[in-house]
Amino acid sequence: MKIAGLLLAGLLILFTGCRGAMPDSNRYSRLSLGSVDYKRAFDVSRDMMRNEFGQIQPDRDSATIKASPSYFSEEGLSLTPRQYRRTAHLKLEKHQKQWWAYLRVQIERRDTRTYQQFGGRTNNRDYRYSTPMEAGETAPWEKKQVWTKIRRENDREKRILHQIRRETIARH
Repeated sequence: MKIAGLLLAGLLILFTGCRGAMPDSNRYSRLSLGSVDYKRAFDVSRDMMRNEFGQIQPDRDSATIKASPSYFSEEGLSLTPRQYRRTAHLKLEKHQKQWWAYLRVQIERRDTRTYQQFGGRTNNRDYRYSTPMEAGETAPWEKKQVWTKIRRENDREKRILHQIRRETIARH
């Protein structure tokens, strides 16, 4: 009986997967900043993000800092330049009297043309959206762009987080 139960549990895990696992693109690199006050942790993080990425949108109330996307081109296998962007998102969270910094730096490829050529979205029926509003044609240009997550810059994330910790401790 125990063997059947273990076998059933194993099969359940095999077929359903691990619910707690997050895709790599949703994860953050993280580092403890120690028991510093929030203002210092946020100010140092904001300054480092601005130095690294230029224009940022800091939000002290939600303890988040987003960098405005930076755009660049690279030639792929087809030898035609493809447009990419780098996005960065930092958040601060307090756990047991310590502030933790979480950072994700993501590279994304613009795939709008491919998306439009090979399907786009349908409205769960056999035909595509019928009105311009349903098709999204009335949306602004920025909203109609399709960006595919390509990779994360883990080394850059760790370097920035260590700089934030070093500077936070130095100002302590």
